[in-house]
Amino acid sequence: MSVDESVIATLVAEDPVKVIAQRIVMLVGYFKKHIGQQGNSAEADSEAMVAAGVAFRNIGQMVTALSVNEQGLSVMSKLHLEEPLAALLELPADDFRVTTLVILSSLARSKESCTAMIRSQRFMRVLTAVQITLQDPGSAVNQEELEYLVCIVDRGCCFPELANQVKDKLLRFLCLLPSRSDVVNTKLMGIRALTRCTFVDPSVTDSIPSVGLSCLHYKIGRASCRERV
Repeated sequence: MSVDESVIATLVAEDPVKVIAQRIVMLVGYFKKHIGQQGNSAEADSEAMVAAGVAFRNIGQMVTALSVNEQGLSVMSKLHLEEPLAALLELPADDFRVTTLVILSSLARSKESCTAMIRSQRFMRVLTAVQITLQDPGSAVNQEELEYLVCIVDRGCCFPELANQVKDKLLRFLCLLPSRSDVVNTKLMGIRALTRCTFVDPSVTDSIPSVGLSCLHYKIGRASCRERV
């Protein structure tokens, strides 16, 4: 049985968490170098690229497992991995996008990580690109990726100062979710995030349709949030 060398190196390291962070940054640099901004390179299916992908998924599982524990989450959120991980979402290859989003959504349980992502220009570019896709009724939307992205935004909106930024930058994105998402959980998280935006700025309701299904979804979400406050 073959075991990924990164797993062995992490387990025997004096500071495993730091090794995980260094390994992630190294793999991000590798993917950016060999895939680039022009499309998948000829090396995308090479043995080295496949091995890097396996290593990245293994490291992703470690980060996700650590983030479930409050102490582990606290340590991971101080490593500033949000920006390099968000850089992967701008690459054309999609092999590692879901793994990246799983890691980011796990880290988003921390206010520090949420703040880093919501304030990241790179992460906002990713969300803006998704919004443009959502605005085109004939475009295909990767529902799995959309669910993780909305999860991150929803968790950010738990904090009033971040909900205020989401309101300024992603209001249209949230309003499009009820009609463009095929996943009930994504719809609910989007409605909840939108509702929290109205709590920090009631004038947001002026941008929400006053009739139709989107309005009904919003009213249900707002009533649900009020019951929990």
